[in-house]
Amino acid sequence: MTGLQGIILRIICTDSHVTYKTLVQKIHRDRITVLQSIESLIEQGYVQKQKICPPHEKSKLVFTPTLVAKHYAWLTLGVNIEDILKLENDEDISNYLELIKEISNPLQRQEFVEPLSSILTSYGTWQDKGKIDPKLKKDVIKEGFRKGIVQLAQRPFEDIDRFFNTVSMKLLEELFSTSECREFKNLFERMGNNLIRASKKIPI
Repeated sequence: MTGLQGIILRIICTDSHVTYKTLVQKIHRDRITVLQSIESLIEQGYVQKQKICPPHEKSKLVFTPTLVAKHYAWLTLGVNIEDILKLENDEDISNYLELIKEISNPLQRQEFVEPLSSILTSYGTWQDKGKIDPKLKKDVIKEGFRKGIVQLAQRPFEDIDRFFNTVSMKLLEELFSTSECREFKNLFERMGNNLIRASKKIPI
């Protein structure tokens, strides 16, 4: 893959409406050069082209990434997986990313986000050519939330209080059922009790 193709792929994997005009404006290259690069990416299976208005022969084209492209952009080009997943237009993923948007500490954020990578790497996703399995999505979001809260709990109390605000509580209700919220509550209480018991065993 050429350097120019990598730049094009970055744009297509993070922008929801990419046309020839978009690419020409963003990378400052002539239309012919862009056309040659994009056609090569299509042939290699990284990009799909679709007409904005299919019935019209001269309809503008938009370019979307294949699962191969998303995987390549994330692992090889270093594109943020959050930026890639935002293009899925999935309500649960959007709500989850909204839930953690105020987490600015890189280490904390990584715990919340890392499990989402399974959406791009799981066998089921590849078998369904990029279609996200609802159960897989639910499982990785739950795992991300669990890991993230455990990491956040090691920070000052204010971080936890800041995270669980009115907006985040509403998002949690949209993301998780009552039984799932209870499951989290029981897990965190059990972990807290065990840590207290462990602290009491320290010989000081």
